[in-house]
Amino acid sequence: MSLEERSRRRGVKSWILVGGAFALVVVVVIAGVILAGGGDAGGTSSTPPRLAALMDRTGCQGKVDTEQFFVLEAVSCKTTDGSYRSIATFANRADRDAWVGFVKGSGYPVEHGELWAVSGTDQGAVRAYADAIG
Repeated sequence: MSLEERSRRRGVKSWILVGGAFALVVVVVIAGVILAGGGDAGGTSSTPPRLAALMDRTGCQGKVDTEQFFVLEAVSCKTTDGSYRSIATFANRADRDAWVGFVKGSGYPVEHGELWAVSGTDQGAVRAYADAIG
């Protein structure tokens, strides 16, 4: 087996592990909602911020994604140094907390506000984005 094929298989195994961890988070969140009596467990009546406004505040440029679990909208912003930051908005605190928990469980720093969160690879940069959002 070539080095390239071993590397590719190792990458597939990593994605399988991440998918399994994500599925576990989904099950835990669903169980929490059921045990809390359904509805908006830990939710809020606040209106989520518009992602476009958060992108403007941070100078983020990227393609908006509405297909992620738990989020209303999310974007991955490529920075000038080639790294990425993610900004996400949520319909309620329970969804935000589930997303934040998954990101933290994956080992990445994350900061959040009422119905938004920011993650990335560098704690200082994530904090700067969170400060810019306010």
